Formats: sequence, structure tokens, C-alpha cells
Amino acid sequence: MLRSKTYLFIVVVVLAGALTFFFLLLSLTKKTPPPKAAKITPTSHILIAKRHLNVGVRLKPTDVDWSEIQKKELKPEHIVKKKQALTDYNNLVVRRPIAKNQAITKNRIAYLGHNGYLAALIKPGMRAVSLKVDIQSGVAGFVFPGDRVDVILTYKTGPKQTDYESKTLLSKVLVLAVDQTATPDQGKQAMVSKTVTLEVLRQQAEELTQGQKLGVITLALHSAMPPLQSLDNIDVETTTFSAPITKKPPTSTINLLRGEDDKTIQFDN
Repeated sequence: MLRSKTYLFIVVVVLAGALTFFFLLLSLTKKTPPPKAAKITPTSHILIAKRHLNVGVRLKPTDVDWSEIQKKELKPEHIVKKKQALTDYNNLVVRRPIAKNQAITKNRIAYLGHNGYLAALIKPGMRAVSLKVDIQSGVAGFVFPGDRVDVILTYKTGPKQTDYESKTLLSKVLVLAVDQTATPDQGKQAMVSKTVTLEVLRQQAEELTQGQKLGVITLALHSAMPPLQSLDNIDVETTTFSAPITKKPPTSTINLLRGEDDKTIQFDN
């Protein structure tokens, strides 16, 4: 009886060991599933400011840059990079202040030729006034946006042909636009324009409007060079138009030939 129990115990132990070895072998031969690939989040590049931009600033390529964000954070007003370069945003004007590293949105800038472009160029408290010009009064077409000019009024003071006076209404005012062009173009050739838009104060705008009714408006272009410290050593020939003009009587000339002598005689008519 004791011997049969011993045999039975041995058989159970062997079976248990065999089952354990079987399941261990099964677990070792079972294929481990490959790790899941990391999910790639789609991104886009938007236009941002590299420095603080105030209202009226004309954008330059050094003012802007591209920044990568997730597509789920993209908004309709963002300017998204496609195939354009940073130079494509040159001369756009800031309409609202933009902080450093802030996204430049479509409602914060004005595009050339679109609504609000010229208004964004005008400094607070200033006005934009347009003057009619021609090839003479407009400096032969050599006035461009960004230049500084004097505004001179020439008007009649009496019945005589010499009764004219000229005075400078405004000095060193900024040219905002020439015709419908408001961006300075250094490579552009001179063209005869019909209108020039200036940046002035409200009272100056009233004076210009009255001046156009009183006489002829002429623009005098300022030099782009720094002003001289003194103009005392520069000789300037001036003419006073109120002085009477005396006409020289016409003369006649006769050549007299006597043999080898040649004589010229002049006399008044």
C-alpha cells in the first residue's frame, strides 16, 4: 500500500514538471508583438515677428521669420508658409502693434493697394493731403514716396505782369505717395505724376487747400544728404522780380568794305 502511494506521488510530480516545462516552452516560443510606431503630428509654419513692431512700420525681411506650430493650432488669420519667401512681405505696413515672437495675422498688416494701407502709414495726429502737380511743379517726376519736400506758393499781387510773389508754405514735409504708389522704389525711373500725397498737420492741410485756390503750388525736393552746418559760404544769385525790367534798344550792324579795310558800324534803331 505504501509503495503504491509512493509511485502515485512520483507520477504526479513528473506530470506537474512536464506541464510546467510545456507552458514555459510555449511562453518562450510565443512571438512578441512589435512596438507601435510613434504617431506623427502634422505641423505648419506661420509668419511671426522677430522684434516688436509698432503701427506704421514697413516690414523688412529682417523683421519676420517662420515658426512651426501644430496644424490643430492653426487659425484662419494666420499667414501660412507655402512657396513664398520672406522678401514677399517687404513693405507691408503694420496696422496694429505686434509683440516679439507673436504671430503676424492678416488683420494686423495692410497689403499694398488694399484698404488701410495708406492710413497705416500716417502718424497719429497727422493728415494726408494730395496736391495736383505737373512736370514743372513736381520736380520733373523725381519725387518718390519717402522723400522730403518744401511746398512753395506763387501768387499774383497786382495788375502788372511782374506783380508775383512766392513764399514757402511748408518745409521738409514727408511724401507719402505719388499717384497711387506708396512704396519707395530705388530702382524706379522718373515718371511725370499727377498727384503727390503729403503728410501734414490738420492746420497745414487747410493752408494747402487754400493755397491751391490762390495760385500755383510747386514742390522743392530736399537733399538726401545730411544738412550743412552753415550756408554762409555758398554763393547764391538771387533775382528780385518786383524790380522793373529795362529792355535794351535793338541795334543794327553794317559792314563797310573799302579796299582791304573791313569796318563794322553799329547803331540804334
